[in-house]
Amino acid sequence: MQVLGPGTIKWVTIGVKYFELEPVRGKAMGMRLFNHMCFVSKLGLLAPLVLTGCQGSETQEPRQAIAASLPAPTKATLPKRVSPTVSSPLPTTPVPCPNDASTIEALTELSVQDAWVLSPRSLLLKLRFENGTMAAWKPLLRKNKRALNEVASYRLSRLLGVCEVPAAARRALPLRSTVSLVSQRNREAGAALVRKTAADDSGAVQGAIISWIDDLDDTGLSARGGRAFLSRILEQSGQGTHSGDEALLAAQYSRMLVFDYVSGNWDRFSGGNLYQSRDGKRLVLLDHNNAFAPWSARQKERMQSQLDLLTRFDRRQIEALRGLTAQRLAQAMGDDELLCDEALRLTTLRAEHVLRRVSQQAATGANPYLP
Repeated sequence: MQVLGPGTIKWVTIGVKYFELEPVRGKAMGMRLFNHMCFVSKLGLLAPLVLTGCQGSETQEPRQAIAASLPAPTKATLPKRVSPTVSSPLPTTPVPCPNDASTIEALTELSVQDAWVLSPRSLLLKLRFENGTMAAWKPLLRKNKRALNEVASYRLSRLLGVCEVPAAARRALPLRSTVSLVSQRNREAGAALVRKTAADDSGAVQGAIISWIDDLDDTGLSARGGRAFLSRILEQSGQGTHSGDEALLAAQYSRMLVFDYVSGNWDRFSGGNLYQSRDGKRLVLLDHNNAFAPWSARQKERMQSQLDLLTRFDRRQIEALRGLTAQRLAQAMGDDELLCDEALRLTTLRAEHVLRRVSQQAATGANPYLP
């Protein structure tokens, strides 16, 4: 590998093959580099590589580099099965969550009767099944393979007792039938689906299918005071000065902040990623495309500031973090190849950093755990 400057890699040699990589500038190039790293890692050839962070944090040692990144128009119908069923393990969780087995089965087995585009940029689709229930589906794009981060985030969430992440699984849909359904409402969206996705030999496009949740409201976090509100309820939950719904909400926010930090999901508060149930008692966490990758300097600063809000943690979630190894995380991901070795390593190192934060709080003599 030739390093030309911060964030720039000219080529990577693997035997007699090499990959031409453009200068790594900005989010898109950074993600492309990380995807190349993951591909090489799966070949078992990452060890000699110079690891360059997602946005140009250049170092010489892979593990030290990751540690340094951590801050102190005939209507068509889709068939029930379009590809062999992919295993979707349901990991045990420290905080009891609803049993998702029936939900996962429905997401992966029910026939799709209708489909339309919700997001032209990501080609996020809303699906209607034969029984009238709904789901969201994110396809793998030619230039963006991050849709499966939704599945990886779901499985990690259950390991860490975060029940607020909707159930998700891998599912392939037949491109031709899906385009036919989408084009009935939006012909341009149908054409984009053909242009931006790549079908396999069977004519199917891989993607992530996600449980649909109705009746969501904005959390009103900004109107409540944003960061100041979060800081107050998290601190008061430890002091026992509030109870009821607000105490329940505080525990959910605490688990969410830990989950986002460990998974590397830096854009929770950028809009459209955080909702609550109509009764205001339950958070719903959406959109995890940006998880499981190195942070830029700005993202690192943002995530550290969010972690600094936490003075009280869910004890069971922290115990789950203590047992989170790369091997256990890989087992939870199943045989779907959701995370490469570098993503597994990043995740476990971020978990270690959260545990250091808990130890720091305990060292002050304060109780670091929620009631």
